[in-house]
Amino acid sequence: MPASGHIEIHFANTWKLDNPDDPRQADISGIFTSPSGREWRVPGFLNQDFARDGDRIVPRGQPEWLVRFTPRETGQWKASIRAAVGGEIQTGDAGSFTVTENDARGFLRRSKANPLALEFDNGAPLIAIGSNVFPKTFPGKPMGTQRAVDVIRYLEHTAAAGGNFCRLRVDSDYIPIELARDPVNGYEGVGRYHAQSCWEVDQIVAAAERLGITLQFCISDALTTSNPPIMDQPPFADDTFNYFLKSRGGPLETREQFWTNSEVKRLSSRKCATALPAGATARPLGFGNSSTRLKSRPRPSTPSPTGIANSPASGALWIPTSTSSPPARRRV
Repeated sequence: MPASGHIEIHFANTWKLDNPDDPRQADISGIFTSPSGREWRVPGFLNQDFARDGDRIVPRGQPEWLVRFTPRETGQWKASIRAAVGGEIQTGDAGSFTVTENDARGFLRRSKANPLALEFDNGAPLIAIGSNVFPKTFPGKPMGTQRAVDVIRYLEHTAAAGGNFCRLRVDSDYIPIELARDPVNGYEGVGRYHAQSCWEVDQIVAAAERLGITLQFCISDALTTSNPPIMDQPPFADDTFNYFLKSRGGPLETREQFWTNSEVKRLSSRKCATALPAGATARPLGFGNSSTRLKSRPRPSTPSPTGIANSPASGALWIPTSTSSPPARRRV
């Protein structure tokens, strides 16, 4: 396989688990050993495939465990599986594979020459041209089958117009992979990842790769989970999307406890470990700040060729730098 390619290990689910997304019940991981001897341990997850059937999205086949990995070092790799379930640890050989040279861009990271800029592994810079894309999901209302379709159509328009970037929300009321219990749409509460939403995100990622679009993922929303409400209308004022609160099935009595609760830290760490690619970066590049709205100067609406909401990105990607740096060199 080519360097920076995509390898998957699939194996059957033989365990009966209350929550397969909880590593305390099933800690499944793939262990990849590079030609130089470096070892990468990547979390696995229980994956359900889906297919479109007319105006429905239906499960295809049975759930199976899946480990994904993107190797960059060329040469002969070895792979194995480790499963810790019910107090027992099982290991198994997953074979070997050869990684060849490739001219792919690779992962995005801080530039080696200029740490205030972003570049890919091959040295190509990211000059991000694009916007937010906001499909909608409302608890209690059928989410339909067009969320990923609409986003992909939007990406196609972006690419056709010369864009190369999109900020995709997989939290709160967009395409959330985790949400408070919602029987209408099959969400099961905090710490449980929604299989169909994850599948839809996979379709979007595949389309973005085909179109040369770099995606920025938002996997949690501080406005709905941790910060004091800044708006007096739903969904922010009534905590509709705050799955951490006890009233929504979570561990917290109040929003303020978000910053000190050990269970929230565990759940958030697990979500990051599952959602972020292993080896992509040693630590987060920064956090988006979306609390920059100006009530006296509402943002004009922008016509959308896809019929879904879009706007200039209200968040910003920040690189940690000294506050004494010139202003023009701090925000990226």
